[in-house]
Amino acid sequence: RACRLGNPVLVLMGSGAKQLCQEASKKLQSGFFGFLTGGPNFDAASDLYQQAANQYKLSKEWEEASNCFVECAKCAQKSGSSTDEANFLMEAGNVMKRVSTVKAVEQYEKAISIYNAAGRFQNSGKLLMSIAELYENEHLQHKEVKEYYKRAAEMFELDDHGKSNRSEERRVGKECRS
Repeated sequence: RACRLGNPVLVLMGSGAKQLCQEASKKLQSGFFGFLTGGPNFDAASDLYQQAANQYKLSKEWEEASNCFVECAKCAQKSGSSTDEANFLMEAGNVMKRVSTVKAVEQYEKAISIYNAAGRFQNSGKLLMSIAELYENEHLQHKEVKEYYKRAAEMFELDDHGKSNRSEERRVGKECRS
């Protein structure tokens, strides 16, 4: 029997994504003539990695898509945008949770650290709630789930109460009590 390759359109998307990654990698290289081209172009590389990630998502290659978002985060870090770095790590986690909760949480925790350093506690709280919900869906030990909800509550408490979403605060409080 012949092996089926699957949907030819999806196969093409995956190969197009690889090509975009190669182009992005080239944008990050500063060779001998780097002083003429201005050195690595992190913004252009990030855009290409983001396009590649979206193509990988379309072809359901989740781990590759997540890796591209991690590369976007590295570009954002090197260009000095901690907010973009955290957002890309969060996106990497969002994609990775389709494959591995543990790997998704690793990316989320990195984003949480960056958000905390920037005083973006509401963003941290939302991610901590997402982690708690992920673990809850996997029927992880109640104590660990409760710990993530507790951390989320602490983040919402640190946030300026005028900005924070009250329904999230109530939900976290309910989860911590149960």
